[in-house]
Amino acid sequence: MLHNHSNSHSRSDVHFWHAGCIGPMIVEDTHILGHESAGVVLAVHPSVDSLKISHFWERQDTSRLHGWRTI
Repeated sequence: MLHNHSNSHSRSDVHFWHAGCIGPMIVEDTHILGHESAGVVLAVHPSVDSLKISHFWERQDTSRLHGWRTI
């Protein structure tokens, strides 16, 4: 379980907000902006060995699970 402390918006998020698209990527439905996040690990399943409780983490791309890393 992760506690998200902060979230930010990139330039691409701002461009999506203003233009509704970036090249061929067009916002056609509900879209949540912001994909850079950081926080603290609150709980970990026993099968997970890459995260520990109280570790800080950051995430720069929420579309791929391997983007998580502890800091």
